[in-house]
Amino acid sequence: MKKLILFFAVIFAASTTLFAQEGGVIETPEVVAPSINVQRNTVFVEVGHNGSLYSLNFDRILLGTGNFKLATRAGLGINSNAFSGDIDPSLSLEADGLWGKNSHYLETGLGVLTGFGFEQTVASTVSESENGTKVVKYTPAKEYNTLNLLGRIGYRYQNPNGGLFFRASVMPLATVYSKTGKNSINLAGAVGLGYTFKTKSKTVPAVTFE
Repeated sequence: MKKLILFFAVIFAASTTLFAQEGGVIETPEVVAPSINVQRNTVFVEVGHNGSLYSLNFDRILLGTGNFKLATRAGLGINSNAFSGDIDPSLSLEADGLWGKNSHYLETGLGVLTGFGFEQTVASTVSESENGTKVVKYTPAKEYNTLNLLGRIGYRYQNPNGGLFFRASVMPLATVYSKTGKNSINLAGAVGLGYTFKTKSKTVPAVTFE
């Protein structure tokens, strides 16, 4: 009986020592989970203002909270006359608010558009004096710059993971400065198509228990 008890005691002591030497830790495989990282940078082309303006644009999402995101846009454009040799460039800056989730958003925005050389001088006039002599007032051809305020309301498709970018908007445009003083408000449409750049998502190791 004593030998049997001694035998089990030796077995117990050996197993305890072996367990202690191995650290007594049950290892579990490390799980790596991708973090959620919204892609922010987009390049797209846009045709707007009844097809009279073509622009190349850069858009960046600055921040997002819940179902709202704030984005900014900078664009360099040319008018439709550029294809006939009359290149009139433009520069636009815009801030946009996006309401929605997943990839579909209601988009609203405000911005400014500066046109360089979009407007010619007042046309030459012909008048008649009291004695019947015709007087021609000739104005040399020259172009001036304009300043416009623009608004935007429409639909935007932008996948949080990057890829295809699309927007379609209605855009009121108000001319607030021009050499001829012809201030006006116009309503036009705009369609944009581009690509949101993808970046590598960071990985976060899961917690392991020892």
